[in-house]
Amino acid sequence: MGFVWPVLWISLGALVLYLWLRFVAWSPSAKGAAAAAASHSLWVGMLAWLLSGLQGAAQAGRIPPPVLPSKGYPGNEVDASAALAPESVAPVQFLHLEAIFFPVMAVLAVHAIGQLTWPAPTSPRRQAALEPRHIKDFVEPALAIVVAAVFVLSAAFIVWIAFLPGYTATTTRTVTAVAESRSSFDGRVTGWQLALPLGIALLVLAAGTLLVMWLVARRRELDSLAPAQNRALRRICMNRLLRVSATVASGLGAVAGYYAGIREPGTALDAVVYPAGIVNMAVLIAMLVWKPQQLVPTAPRRGTVVAAGPS
Repeated sequence: MGFVWPVLWISLGALVLYLWLRFVAWSPSAKGAAAAAASHSLWVGMLAWLLSGLQGAAQAGRIPPPVLPSKGYPGNEVDASAALAPESVAPVQFLHLEAIFFPVMAVLAVHAIGQLTWPAPTSPRRQAALEPRHIKDFVEPALAIVVAAVFVLSAAFIVWIAFLPGYTATTTRTVTAVAESRSSFDGRVTGWQLALPLGIALLVLAAGTLLVMWLVARRRELDSLAPAQNRALRRICMNRLLRVSATVASGLGAVAGYYAGIREPGTALDAVVYPAGIVNMAVLIAMLVWKPQQLVPTAPRRGTVVAAGPS
């Protein structure tokens, strides 16, 4: 029964999100249909971005040092140690799976729900597209290349850590005649144990992104927007989806990099500078400044009511 409440909360959150985006999409706008559409797209992008953080997974794979109770007192010399070896622990408790998968599923869900909340056609006749719509027609080539490179680089980081060994977490306590001293070192799970969920999350993100891109390209035209506006709106949706997906993919690679920075106890301090973290920050900044085009207001289609315009 422990999974019931999380499922209920997730379902409730999805319902609230759906109702809010539908309200934004269907409510009249004094600035016209294009403004309502731009507002809806902006809300989808902002909500997905807010839910895309992987900070909670930064410690994934790290085994904290065991705790030794305080015993002895000055005058009684006591030496004690404790260790947690990777093979002696249940690795799932150190993988932070919920922190890894939640941003992936949340980003995809927000963008998918966004595509399901556009207003239904108001015309009694269906407007047929004169040209077939394909995903590539609405994707910026440069952005697509950058996003693909981010996914490949993150996959390379994840494959790399799959071959790294695990380390034993240790704590040593020494009580002498004058003082008590302790030394603790973090350990880490075996590399493949973290690489597996990270790899699955990256694959789900890639497949889900392609699916949502297909939804963006194939959804029906909005009656209250001109053909040029509909094309621009699809490009805007693609832009925001790809940017946030690249951010999450980069974050998954950074989690792998943080794991690799955990050194073997007693040999060296953990890494201070993480190359994967630097790459992740560069991707984050690039995606933040890679703005989509603007949805320019134009004359609506004949016979449509702008005030009742969609998002």
